[in-house]
Amino acid sequence: MKKGKNFVLLGISLIISVIIFSSMISALTADVQVNEDPWYTWKKNSSFGGANLTGFYAPLPVFFEGWASSPRDDIVNYRWNFGDGNILEGAGMFNSAHVYEIPGSYTATLTITDSSGATSSDSILISVWARTGNIYYVDSAIGDDTLYDGKCQAVSEGCGPWRTATKAFRNMGTKTCPTVGNETDCPQTTSIYSPGDQILFKRGQTFYYANVTSMWNGTAIINDKYTSNPGHGKAKYGYLFGAYGTGNKPIIKPANDFSGYLILGTGNGMAWITFQDLNFIGTSDNGVVAGEIMFTSQETNQILFLRDDFKNTSRAITASNRAGQDAVTATLYNVFSGLFIFDSTIRDTVEGTSFFAVAHRLAFVNTLIDNSNNHQVYLPFLNKGFIYNNIFTRGTFGVEPFRISGAAGNSWIPSDNIYIGKNKFLGWVDPIGCALTSSQAMACSTNSDCDDGNSITNDECENGNLCKHWTCRIQPSLDYVYPYSGWDRHNGGGIRYHNPGTIHLGPNSNENQSLSNIIFEENIVTNGEKLMHISDVENLTLRNNIFMNNNTSPDGDDAAGIYLTSHHGYERKPNKNIKIIGNTFIIKQASSLSPGIIYIENYSKTNNHPFVYKNNQDYLIKNNIFYVLGSGTTTKMIKVDVNDLDLINNITLDNNLYYSTSGTGAEIKFRIGATNYNLTQWQSLTGEDSNSFFANPLFIDVNGPDGIFSEDSGFDANLRLLTGSPAIGAGAYLGALLYYDIERKIRGSLMDIGAYEFISDTGGGPVCPNGIIEAGEQCEGSNFGVYNGLCTNYSASYTSGNLICSNCLINVSSCVGSLAGCGNGICDGTEIAATCPADCTSGGGGSGGGSGGGSGGDISLPPVQYVGRTLTFNGIVEKNDAAGTPCNLCDVTATLGSYQATDQSNSNGEFTAVFNNANFTSGPNLVTIRVERSSDSLDKTYTKEVNVEII
Repeated sequence: MKKGKNFVLLGISLIISVIIFSSMISALTADVQVNEDPWYTWKKNSSFGGANLTGFYAPLPVFFEGWASSPRDDIVNYRWNFGDGNILEGAGMFNSAHVYEIPGSYTATLTITDSSGATSSDSILISVWARTGNIYYVDSAIGDDTLYDGKCQAVSEGCGPWRTATKAFRNMGTKTCPTVGNETDCPQTTSIYSPGDQILFKRGQTFYYANVTSMWNGTAIINDKYTSNPGHGKAKYGYLFGAYGTGNKPIIKPANDFSGYLILGTGNGMAWITFQDLNFIGTSDNGVVAGEIMFTSQETNQILFLRDDFKNTSRAITASNRAGQDAVTATLYNVFSGLFIFDSTIRDTVEGTSFFAVAHRLAFVNTLIDNSNNHQVYLPFLNKGFIYNNIFTRGTFGVEPFRISGAAGNSWIPSDNIYIGKNKFLGWVDPIGCALTSSQAMACSTNSDCDDGNSITNDECENGNLCKHWTCRIQPSLDYVYPYSGWDRHNGGGIRYHNPGTIHLGPNSNENQSLSNIIFEENIVTNGEKLMHISDVENLTLRNNIFMNNNTSPDGDDAAGIYLTSHHGYERKPNKNIKIIGNTFIIKQASSLSPGIIYIENYSKTNNHPFVYKNNQDYLIKNNIFYVLGSGTTTKMIKVDVNDLDLINNITLDNNLYYSTSGTGAEIKFRIGATNYNLTQWQSLTGEDSNSFFANPLFIDVNGPDGIFSEDSGFDANLRLLTGSPAIGAGAYLGALLYYDIERKIRGSLMDIGAYEFISDTGGGPVCPNGIIEAGEQCEGSNFGVYNGLCTNYSASYTSGNLICSNCLINVSSCVGSLAGCGNGICDGTEIAATCPADCTSGGGGSGGGSGGGSGGDISLPPVQYVGRTLTFNGIVEKNDAAGTPCNLCDVTATLGSYQATDQSNSNGEFTAVFNNANFTSGPNLVTIRVERSSDSLDKTYTKEVNVEII
């Protein structure tokens, strides 16, 4: 079974030859593209005239593709400069996405870097238009759907706002077809909206929607199922649903007893629609759960959800289309291309999957999904994806919270070129119901009384006996039968983590599905009965991730880290080229029955597939820390399910650190087939792991400040290395494969083992910015960076620009409330006139609209809306230096909603912003201030709160 010397030398020789050959013929070449699907190209001019993926109305979402940059294996960094002051970068970030909210022309640039420091750049011009269409207002207090045309905020001479969400969304269009016939017998969908239009709901109010009776597609009658049916031909496009005024986001919710959809996109052609700053609640006041907020099943293009909230919906968003493909000869219909979810939340999904999409070019960014009743994100097919900086928490027991599969059928179209980075997948103990052992489940199958809710009491449930919520929902087989309508999916009983896995990359049925070219890096994955299972995948890199598990199942046979197989048995092809490098695995009390921290299964199926390899190929497992906390018995670090040379010779392991806190190393095992081996035996038998060893990696703090190991729905452990850690410098040099660590420190030629590279000048202490507030740290807060949020715990010595702390640079320029300082000339943060008159009177904070401004005023009065008035405020811009010197002759652009004011600061850094004919509300108003100066390439953006007082 041991690999011979000739095999090892041959493998090295081949790798070296490929590297030398590639370096001689391949130049580093950046390639940035913004692509559309064939069906959209075909119909663009006739149905979407004027719309272009790189030029249209604000907010403009753009999906950037950089995956064609080459040579991919040499690239160590992708840097995306969007041209508006926002930058994203990642070691494997070959795709990216951005939303341009401010009109203007921008040059988006991708710069790639290789390990030698060579760079290559490619750019694309983005044109963002100001919206010039109609503005329709919806006000549930004074509006009227019948009397008014919606074009006035206030009632005046017969003009006024609409009242309901039904009216606002119904105007997207509905389609009525004869009950007998086909699509050609139907009139085109009509809509009153046009490109550039805005439909705005008043903040602080609730708006209800109910059904629109309509029929579609001849043989199918759809009554009372939705509010609007946009699309199908020429339903118009390019409009925005948003908010106006001040206060909380407008609430959009179903009327009593309505159970249909809000938007049912069954017709072809739904495109260029934005939903912004809205709060969708899917359950009516009398408790009836409506359908999806949006369901679309045919041609759809460029849909943006920006800063939206979804709560208590049956499902939030469903894009249930065909997979399609990119080739010119591809099917030109039934493809969703360009779906963008940014800065949103999806909470407490009541019935189904929170977010479901069969799509091309999906961007899922800065979004929280919490507590769903099925999958949280389920992507049966995804062609080009960017899944970045999200939080997935409290996944449902019995299903994978996050799943990507491949195109179903016989096509073998893979889910392809997907970047998954900097996300948190946080598991939890599901508290409702009770878990069953296999024997209980089998006994249950013959118990006729177990499902009536009477024979089993809560006390019996708490004592570990059968439970009415879960009994008879499990078959005697290994697979779970998932509950359906009315059955609670949360059945962990307070003792089980969600299962069968936290993340699933692989088929969801016994069909020819595959995945390819996926980067999964810098993520945190915690607490599941499996953390990840992977099958039918080619070219997957898992690097610089943290996998932390506080779980073994009650039966002891289900808990694992990574399953390199299909837990469901759905695999139809072997895996190939899977790299697991530079990760940190921490498992608590792994059972002897556990399949192992990494479980590698033999591919034994005989079904036909078009791939030349017949077994799993090219597994690379290097520079990882495997750490077991507690008294695990014969903990398996690596398990290979069969003694098969064809499989074993395709597994390369080295420079891994193995550790268990319960002994000296004898208790850790490596299993092949039915036999366990210790580390020395494993090394001798396989010829692998020759530079791996057993040692304590010396983490700073496994438990974190709360003292709890891998707490539910959270992560606060500090897994950086202490001075003297044996992991320091013990990793294999992997060059471009592992150029950075999880915090983007350059690893160098002496690589450390695990997700973190040790930096000596930190002494293993706190590191900023990493999103964790640590002991002794003065600079970490919440939501630091380019995204808005309340920033706390910042140093008082810095009041603007970049906040500097030990060994880091934190940009807090757009943090709301973080830059307050009485006497800086701007009424911001928590300042009011009573505590800071220097800033919050007519000489500083601002003046009310209309008759000029002034000091004083009763700040306790309710907010007053001003329409078409003039607002003026003064400010001072200082450089970010210790002396606080003024920003002399800087160009200042202030933006209030859609209104802009420009000025140049004087020698004292003072500027004046004047908004003419503006709409604003008394009290706090958020203003975006952009400071530029071409002489020294200064370009900073701040978000400030300007207090407008009543005079």
